[in-house]
Order: sequence, then structure tokens, then C-alpha cells
Amino acid sequence: MWKQKAKSVCGGSTTGRSYFSTKRFSRLAKIVKGLRGCIERSEAADCEEKFSRIQEGLRKSVFEGTLELINFTKKTGKLNEMEMEWFVGEKKKIIDVIKEIAIRMLAVFEEHASADLDDWLNRGLAIELVEGKRHERLSKDKRLGKLWHDITAHMLSAAYFSLLIEMGR
Repeated sequence: MWKQKAKSVCGGSTTGRSYFSTKRFSRLAKIVKGLRGCIERSEAADCEEKFSRIQEGLRKSVFEGTLELINFTKKTGKLNEMEMEWFVGEKKKIIDVIKEIAIRMLAVFEEHASADLDDWLNRGLAIELVEGKRHERLSKDKRLGKLWHDITAHMLSAAYFSLLIEMGR
């Protein structure tokens, strides 16, 4: 007797037919579907929050952002398409800055080349003296020092973003 009650409570029957109606099943399916939707929405909100932590970390330092990305990919597996687009877009912005810095560096080098040609052609200085003065001028030019520092920092950031993009795939 107790086996029959247990089967009927669980949806089974002693005759082989189920007491679990399709009406009950469709209600249960709706409930499960609703719960799944709630879980997916909460997971999406959680992912958005974690991705914003990655962005904040990258603004502070590349290493902090990398640590956040590692934690993020451990939990979610990989970056979605929108997140990947953000990383690629940031890398493109950095590369654009590198190009701007390179153009400014080129302008400074053109000034130095013009001065070298003036010393050599108009003043009649020997090429050896012009080369010696060039090295001295280049090493003392603070604009080039700052531009060099800026371009190396941005190139390093672009390299890190390349690696972060690979990690997120």
C-alpha cells in the first residue's frame, strides 16, 4: 500500500499509466522556463558588472585589468561578442594614439634633419661634425624624450591588449 501511495505522489502508477497530467506538466514547464529566464537575466547582469570591473581595472593599470579578466574568464569561459568588440576598439584607439605620436616624432626629426642639412650645405661643416652635433642635439632634445616615453608606453599597452584579446577568446 505504501508503495502505491509513493508512486502516485511521484507521478507514477501501479498500472503503468502516469497520474501526472499534461496540464500539470505544461504548468511546470512554464515555471521552469520563467526561472531559466530569471537566472539568465541575473547572470547577464552579473557578467555586465564583472566586465565593468575589468574596464575599471584596465583604466587603473593593465595588471589589475588582467587579473579581473582572468577571474571573469574562469567563471564565464570567454568574452562575448560585445565584450570582444570593446577590447578590439580600445586597442584601435591606442594604435591611433601611437600613430599621432609617431607623426609628432617625425616632425621633430625633420627639424633636426633640416638643421643638419643647413650645417652641412650652408655652413660648410664636415659631415663628421654634423653627425656629432646631430647625436648631441637628439640626446638633449626633451621633446623626443617625452615622445619616446609616450610611444613606448602606448605600444606596451597595445601589446597587452593583444594578449588580453587572445585570453578572452
